[in-house]
Amino acid sequence: MINILIREYETLNAVTWWRLYRPFMVLRYLYPGKYNIKTTRRPTPDDVWYTDLFILSRPSDQDTLDFVRFVRGIRPDAKFILDIDDAITNVPAHHTESMYFANRAHISREIFSMCDYFWVSTEQLLYECDCLGKGEIIPNAILPEDLPKEPAPDRGRWMWRGKDIQKEDVYLAGAETYEQIKSKATQWTFWGCLPSLDHGQNIRLLEYSDGIVSYFDQLKAERFNGVWKPLVENQFNDAKSNIAWIEATMSGGVCLTNYAGKHGWQCAFDKWPSDYEHACAAWEVSADVIRSHYNLETTAKQRHESIERILNGKTVKA
Repeated sequence: MINILIREYETLNAVTWWRLYRPFMVLRYLYPGKYNIKTTRRPTPDDVWYTDLFILSRPSDQDTLDFVRFVRGIRPDAKFILDIDDAITNVPAHHTESMYFANRAHISREIFSMCDYFWVSTEQLLYECDCLGKGEIIPNAILPEDLPKEPAPDRGRWMWRGKDIQKEDVYLAGAETYEQIKSKATQWTFWGCLPSLDHGQNIRLLEYSDGIVSYFDQLKAERFNGVWKPLVENQFNDAKSNIAWIEATMSGGVCLTNYAGKHGWQCAFDKWPSDYEHACAAWEVSADVIRSHYNLETTAKQRHESIERILNGKTVKA
């Protein structure tokens, strides 16, 4: 049995849902009896001595750096994987948390230097983490049964989701577009917060919380025709994964974004769909792509093969 310690808070939020709990649930299902997995921010001495593989997530705090230094000091043979899905060393100045991460970039880079291998959600992160040759892309993924059997009915229901940290993308990359499209939807749902735009009368507000399971249940039940995702074009967003497109497909709709056509966003729209039939055809393509390339069973097998290589002293695929 392989003992894995995931050094992360024992909470179910967006990050742990996409990168930890669901992927490792499927890993244990596919390889029964193979893995003993523990998630904690407070490892015990037994954890330190008897863990085969340590997995880190979002490394930007001194406590994580001290932990890696300590383990490296007493167990030079310990293996560390960094699982990362944001360019935390390249946060743009307009981002709400820019200075927080800028002041801790040296911590992140030192942790990067002590990791044996990297699991990244997008290609750009291979460059951000300087881990070419010792990392691989494992995209955010879902199970095929997370997808509806057919597109959402033609009700003109669209959604934008975000918190304060996403508002700048709306203001800098989406304000002009919103002015053009706000009347095209029968209803706009703003999930999490309401950006300060010139809205019409067709808006609806939903509270966003870290109850991530209930969020996805509601996303599927809402059956949106589309999800709008404006993004400022910079390296930070180039490194972002295409979760908005996956969520749109899970709801039975399409994704509208200025990143359409870029890697990972090939199935998204850069303009409002011409008609419902066009959107339905695009949804069918998106669903097929997710089943083929963003499937949790496929990514679980990828993680398994990666773990076996690392524990055998190899980092490069055969």
